[in-house]
Amino acid sequence: MPSRNGRNINLINIVIFITIIPILAFTCLGLFLVNRTEPVVEATEKQGYADVVITGRTWFLVGFRGCGGDDAVKFDAQATNALGRRVDLILCTGFFKGVTVRTE
Repeated sequence: MPSRNGRNINLINIVIFITIIPILAFTCLGLFLVNRTEPVVEATEKQGYADVVITGRTWFLVGFRGCGGDDAVKFDAQATNALGRRVDLILCTGFFKGVTVRTE
């Protein structure tokens, strides 16, 4: 049985450290993206929508909530389309990519 201060404990600590750091980094980046609504609204307006209002946002498991696998944040929004109708939108964005605008 290895000692408490032996090599096995150090290896376990390294594995835990290597596992936790990326999780924390992606969580912090996700929270950063969640708080930045201006680029999402601008991209939606460039697609022809007006009066864009963000009604909700999430960053946890967005691939199961209407966004793609490479998206990190999902915004729910309402906007006026080119026909003057008020529509519900799903706005998806991720790291190093633009915004995907989807209608519900």
